[in-house]
Amino acid sequence: MDRFTRWTLFAVAVTVAVAIWSAVRAAPMSPQPSDDSPAAIARAWMAALADGRAEDAWELLAPDAQSREAREAFLRRHPAIVQAGPGAPRFRVDDVSITDNEARVAVTRSYGASSDFPFWRTTVASDRVTIRLRLVDGRWRVTSAPELP
Repeated sequence: MDRFTRWTLFAVAVTVAVAIWSAVRAAPMSPQPSDDSPAAIARAWMAALADGRAEDAWELLAPDAQSREAREAFLRRHPAIVQAGPGAPRFRVDDVSITDNEARVAVTRSYGASSDFPFWRTTVASDRVTIRLRLVDGRWRVTSAPELP
């Protein structure tokens, strides 16, 4: 084996080792909002309704919002139908504005599957909704929010 072949094999081995190391190492975590932030509560609300966990969504409601409707009626309105797969709704928090003890969280909901075929791109329907929250006993609670379609 000549010197060029050895250096080529060494370069390939180093490249493979670096590729394996970069794939295995933990990706740096982006800072997520704390569990009690308005964005986290809005995301939890949307996820609970999308996953068919109406009980969890009920617990995130403010007491005045809970008093507007009976718990059983709320649970009946939000059946436990979970839409999984590529057509499941996805949520993105776009904007959070906090004023004293109230917050407004703008969320973009996307529906449908998206795919990148070489010649065309599938269009995904989306809309922007606002979730209103209030600080109740030191915790953010949903006062009014859109429902999932």
